[in-house]
Amino acid sequence: MKVDFVIVNTRFYIHSLFGVAFAKKKGIPSIIIEHGTNHFTVNNVFFDALGHIYEHLITSIEKKLCKNYYGVSKACNQWLEHFDIKAKGCLYNGIFIEDIEKILCKKNEDCRIKYGLPHNAKFIFFAGRLVKEKGIEKLIKAVEQLEEKNIYLLVAGDGDLYNQLIEEKHANVIFLGKISYESVICLMKDAEVFCFPTDYPEGFPTVVLEAAAAKCFVITTQAGGSQELIINEKYGIIMHENTIEEIRDSLSKALHIDKKPMIERTYQRLGACFTWEQTCKKLMEIYLNAEIKK
Repeated sequence: MKVDFVIVNTRFYIHSLFGVAFAKKKGIPSIIIEHGTNHFTVNNVFFDALGHIYEHLITSIEKKLCKNYYGVSKACNQWLEHFDIKAKGCLYNGIFIEDIEKILCKKNEDCRIKYGLPHNAKFIFFAGRLVKEKGIEKLIKAVEQLEEKNIYLLVAGDGDLYNQLIEEKHANVIFLGKISYESVICLMKDAEVFCFPTDYPEGFPTVVLEAAAAKCFVITTQAGGSQELIINEKYGIIMHENTIEEIRDSLSKALHIDKKPMIERTYQRLGACFTWEQTCKKLMEIYLNAEIKK
């Protein structure tokens, strides 16, 4: 094959190193796109320490082979500074808004009916891996502390905590397990709020972009690039402490305000900055730029 350009997604895999070594050998340009905002973890102090050493080692080798680093968010670029890498810009994570609009055009059933909720119920939606770092346990406790009546939490996803959370039998919390992409999008459309209280070292959570595309009000954290979409309180809610109390208060606020203008601002910003069309346009500009060919 005739290869003109090598794009490496994520920095710390062995095949990431192979990608930039291949480009160096062939004398063709390469870039590395960063997707994280902190060291990866396996929740074990000893193995995490080994992982940190490994990550620094493989990065030090890659730096000799590739000088062109970009992040899927500005937060990723800040993380690259930890490795003494100055990113050249952002290649934002994105979505195809048209695909989501097609799903919603076919939608013909209210999710409250589909999942057996009272017709006047309001529901908060979470989608993601059910692990501690994604904040699902804190979200459940926050919802249970809400004073509002007839509020449900619908949870889509599987993971380490799935069986435990089901066994705990939380009132007004419905665990849907792993469901289709189309079902996730429809739930986002009907939900009062999409809440994603993550502490994970996200790059730019795709699920936040999807919620914005489905025109759902978003509450999330500073993790990764979400704050580059939700730039202030006129767009949604970015939590800073991500405590149970802050989640509860943010949910309560969101349930009582006029969210429509905020949702529309977020949707417009999404279309202007965070689509694959925009990212591919930027990628082609990078490829045609002589700087990466040196």
